[in-house]
Amino acid sequence: GGRRRALGRFLDLLEDEGDVFYDADWNEQMGDGLRDRVAAAEASWREEIQGGIGEYLRAQRLDRGIVLLSPALGPEGRFHAGVPASRSDNVVAAPLSAEAAVDASVFGALYQMCYAIVPELLRAPGVIPSDEAGVVAAARCGERLLRQSSDEVADRYAETFETLASDVGREESFERAYALDPALERALGVLTTTTAGSRARAGRPKADFGWVFRPQPHTDLWFHTLAVIAADQPGPLGLYSAEYARSVREAKREAGVYPTALDSAVTRLNELLKDDAVTDLVHFVPLYLAQVQPDEFLDVLESVEARRLEDLRRLPPEMAPGLQQLLFGFDNRANRRLLRELIEVMRGEWDVFFRDYWERTYEEQRETFEEMQRLWDDEIGAQLESYLDTRRLTGGLVMPSAALGPEGRISEFDPFDPVDQVVAVYLPEWSDDPAIPLFAFVKELCFLLVDAGQLARYAGSQEDLEDLSRRAAVRCGAMVLEFYAPVLAMRYRRAFLDAVGAEESATVGAFERVYFLDAEVLDVVRDQVRRDR
Repeated sequence: GGRRRALGRFLDLLEDEGDVFYDADWNEQMGDGLRDRVAAAEASWREEIQGGIGEYLRAQRLDRGIVLLSPALGPEGRFHAGVPASRSDNVVAAPLSAEAAVDASVFGALYQMCYAIVPELLRAPGVIPSDEAGVVAAARCGERLLRQSSDEVADRYAETFETLASDVGREESFERAYALDPALERALGVLTTTTAGSRARAGRPKADFGWVFRPQPHTDLWFHTLAVIAADQPGPLGLYSAEYARSVREAKREAGVYPTALDSAVTRLNELLKDDAVTDLVHFVPLYLAQVQPDEFLDVLESVEARRLEDLRRLPPEMAPGLQQLLFGFDNRANRRLLRELIEVMRGEWDVFFRDYWERTYEEQRETFEEMQRLWDDEIGAQLESYLDTRRLTGGLVMPSAALGPEGRISEFDPFDPVDQVVAVYLPEWSDDPAIPLFAFVKELCFLLVDAGQLARYAGSQEDLEDLSRRAAVRCGAMVLEFYAPVLAMRYRRAFLDAVGAEESATVGAFERVYFLDAEVLDVVRDQVRRDR
């Protein structure tokens, strides 16, 4: 009530000011040449700026909108992105002066548009977030974007901001006046390159940066082993498929090899897996070694277990982040004992049963994998292109595996690298629809979008938080599709209801009951989905 009264009083004062003074003064200022300067600023933007930063504008959904130029504004200006899905409702306010060059207005508008990526820059590793860091990052962002197309325009931008710095007593070069600390400089360099560098990526083969859906035998061997050991994991979305565990047991009986050494070791290995210190890491091992050759997979793990660092240093440098995760996780005797036993049973399982089984089932499902890739490239992924691009989820490897349950896995090594994600999703035996793993993939991407830190205050324990995060990711995936590809949202909801055997699987109400979130958590998820990145 108090705020509305204050707003009403403020509007009354504005009306009085307009009647008594401002309307006439504004018309006089426009007649004295400001109207011509607005036209000159618009022409400068169109002819010198817009083309050179077009890729950035498209990536951030700033293609269209309105720039308000006002003599009352100082250099700081204002920026409002509107609805994230819309490319035409952006509003920027920038200064306009009869004395200053038109560049002050044009470059001031660009500076404001750079605030679209400032929140992400301030979350970068090693960056200490502050208002001053945001100002510096936005100022340097504009210069870097212009530098990619025109040194002359970028130099004018730098000179304009040098003048603004000198106006407040900072007689320094542009680089010194707006100095970046190393972490912020690295983040800005990566982000302005990935959001404005589509021309550089355009000539690369699609598989180099798009999402590639490819099953891998060593990944499936690891997940197969854990499914045999622990297919009955609790939770609304299982980590492994109990149906798969039953089907491979029958396949082994038909082949006359049941029980294998793995089957005989299930009870002992299941006990070892209950140690919370290693459980999370164990379920992600294939993601950390996705780049290793299948026939080297177990050898590399043996080097990790034995701490043979010289052997590991010979591997390609791009494998270093995953190896570091494994060396850190398997850092004590108990953890390494588990890894050693898993490697031993996997070697036997591969020779006695799994090699032939995998090759046969892969050939049987080859057309499904090809259709999965086509469906993503031509339909689902195409509709989510702007969502993936703005969140730097441009590409990576997706490994479908029949051993997995609906829970899936996702790993991102560098949040500023748009193509380094590795994802594993399930191939449910209850459906031959190639869209089902793709919906599971959309849900996995939501684990990078929904911040578990924000959900922690709604959970009483770590177990509650994990359950809440899973339900939030499922609901997030539905929101993403409703936002960017609404035709697919109903199929997505039906898929995740079928995954838990829920009835009434065509209804929104059933989906919201099974994956329930209270209103506050739902608002957190919705804000994450709609947040400009």
